[in-house]
Amino acid sequence: MNKSMSVSELLLDETLYPRHKVSAYNVNRIMEALQAGATMPPIVVDEKTHKVIDGYHRITAARRMYGENATIDVELRKYKNEREMFRDAVRLNSAHGVNLGKQDRTRCLVFAKNLGIELEVIIVDLNLTLETAQEMLEERTATDVSGQTIALKGSTTDLAGTQLTKEQAEFNADRASGMKLTFHINQVIGQLETKSTKLTEKIIERLDLLYERLQEVLT
Repeated sequence: MNKSMSVSELLLDETLYPRHKVSAYNVNRIMEALQAGATMPPIVVDEKTHKVIDGYHRITAARRMYGENATIDVELRKYKNEREMFRDAVRLNSAHGVNLGKQDRTRCLVFAKNLGIELEVIIVDLNLTLETAQEMLEERTATDVSGQTIALKGSTTDLAGTQLTKEQAEFNADRASGMKLTFHINQVIGQLETKSTKLTEKIIERLDLLYERLQEVLT
């Protein structure tokens, strides 16, 4: 059933979201399209709980443009439980929008396990082979201090199979990127060698801190 609902009535549950974050770039693109007069397909919402199953970028764009009192078109669907909600969210995000990256797919595998969804079931929704899924779980997951399995970002995959400290888990969740450390090192070297960036006070301050950390590690 389709209807219009207030943004304030809808719930964004991160444990049902297949992606590791909402892309600011995609949100801005949607906002530009709306300003140009484009119409968006309805977001998918659980009829009972009003949890958003698909459409995080669209609802974020609507909230930023029009506030919490904005109305948005929704498609209400009935689900028996959160397992069904998550599987539908994975299928919908795999079918359209930006492709799910390795980090996102690993996140889906971990969340599916936590929800009691069998690996052989969720890989169908993710269009993964069993071998690939097993490799991702082995090479891109660790446990936090409580023993819960978490997906690692690209720059922290060296920690795969270990139990993270509180600091490592927070870094992985809030600050780590999807790229390997060598990528960032090469970027810094290239920027400095080719004089492709202005050495502002803030950049010099961070380089000084990097120098201190390198001395600690290399001596």
